[in-house]
Amino acid sequence: MVETEVLLDMISVDPGLSIIIASLIAIAGYCVQAYFSKKLDVERQIEHEKSDRFKIIINELPYVCFPAYKERLSKEELLEHAERFFGAYRDLWLYASDEVIRAFNDFIDLFMKSPTNEIMGSEPAMKLARVLLAIRKDIGIKTNLTEKDFRFFVIS
Repeated sequence: MVETEVLLDMISVDPGLSIIIASLIAIAGYCVQAYFSKKLDVERQIEHEKSDRFKIIINELPYVCFPAYKERLSKEELLEHAERFFGAYRDLWLYASDEVIRAFNDFIDLFMKSPTNEIMGSEPAMKLARVLLAIRKDIGIKTNLTEKDFRFFVIS
């Protein structure tokens, strides 16, 4: 019995100290929760920005790269589409994965080598398919598709 009382005396804590310890634990818990909440908010914002840039690139691509679309535009309209397209590409360096950037660079290199700055044929289609597959992976879509599954066509 005496041993139990000695043990209880050893683990009993001053009530004031108990309040301080409980307060410190609560503050630490709040700080950890706030940190992870902020981190999640930043990750959501990055995903939103990335998604917006991907949509711009995909929507503007025909107006920048395909003759059937380019021919329908005035020089001013063509410039507006090109500015949106390459502006979104520039922003990818902030948001996209390395795989997306490299695939897109390969596509742009091929596009820039073309004397008319347009893409037609199987090689450009494969490079474009790699870009789209990289984007799918980057936004979290698990896929078994390959470049060969991509259908490249232009309606003129």
